[in-house]
Amino acid sequence: NLFTLPDLRDFDGVILMANSFNLPKEVEYFTEQMKMLNLPAVSIEYDMEGMPSLVSDNYAGMYDLVKHVVEYHGARSILYIGGPETHLENKDRLKALQDVAREHGFQVPEENIKYGDWARKSAMELTTEWLEEHHELPDAILCANDVMAMGVCDLLEDMKYEVPGDVLVTGYDCLKAGRDHRPSISSVGHAW
Repeated sequence: NLFTLPDLRDFDGVILMANSFNLPKEVEYFTEQMKMLNLPAVSIEYDMEGMPSLVSDNYAGMYDLVKHVVEYHGARSILYIGGPETHLENKDRLKALQDVAREHGFQVPEENIKYGDWARKSAMELTTEWLEEHHELPDAILCANDVMAMGVCDLLEDMKYEVPGDVLVTGYDCLKAGRDHRPSISSVGHAW
């Protein structure tokens, strides 16, 4: 309902942070509204049909992060806690992980790729499920954002594991909350 509160006819234009939308219906609603009202709009961090977009390179940042985790820390067993499977940012970040793994002679099995909703709770639930199935820690848990990484770190701490001593955990977005978290989240910024 929040999306229908503003009367868009009252605005000269719209800047959308559409990457924060969780439902396809939200994107569809705004796309229809912009067309119907002939309202100038730009989308930030998400490609929307018929609308100019400004997006950062999610692939390159994640590629460098994964390469560091693999080459410097020797990680081969990797659990990926991602955002929604069809979300463009998540797809780019996952592709970077898979490309680095392939370049280093290993694969991340499908069972080690989990899709969440960018939220702390889903990351904790997905990690718990994976740990219950595998009964051991991976070398690294790479999260598609810092919020999920903080949730994973807190879960592991509750389970009496040490991050990064027992397992590496990384995020993405380089949020201040992630830098202030204990342990601090290793992350990648968007370089806006």
